[in-house]
Amino acid sequence: MLNYTKRNFAATGIMCLVLMSAGTTAYGAASAPQPSTVQTQAAQNPVEDPTLGGLFELYTLEEYEESVNQIKKYMGADHEDVKAMEADLAKLKADNGKGEFVIYKGAFMVSTETTIVAFNPTIVMRPDLAKSAEELTAENYKKDMEEVTKLLDQAVKDKTVTSEQKEAILKKMNENLASLN
Repeated sequence: MLNYTKRNFAATGIMCLVLMSAGTTAYGAASAPQPSTVQTQAAQNPVEDPTLGGLFELYTLEEYEESVNQIKKYMGADHEDVKAMEADLAKLKADNGKGEFVIYKGAFMVSTETTIVAFNPTIVMRPDLAKSAEELTAENYKKDMEEVTKLLDQAVKDKTVTSEQKEAILKKMNENLASLN
């Protein structure tokens, strides 16, 4: 009777190992889960991508909140710029990651003889969100395009932007211009 139990125990152990290896093989051969529809559409439709394929960087809520707090320390809570930044922070919080309201980090640092200029991606991606004393018209946007082209030419020379990236930016700006006409 003892031998019978040992054989049964050994057979059960071997069967468990066989089943485990079969399960592992089947799991390893299974296809990876597909990304959600929203992620797939964003990858297939770069026009809807607010970063222009990763070319521009967006502030996270935490990063922008830290920036507001730092500026508030130096300028005071009652300063006009601080109040405007707090209003933008409130909009970013209300957006809750949907991407309908975004805040861009400056990009493509370009040095001139007197200053260092950070290119503002909002002008390219969401000119309707750019704060300006001038109204957003096709004529004013053409002026912005001229300035951006000069900055991009310098950035290409400095090798902080590729020619392909420059063309992608100008293409997006031309799309914006067409919608303003």
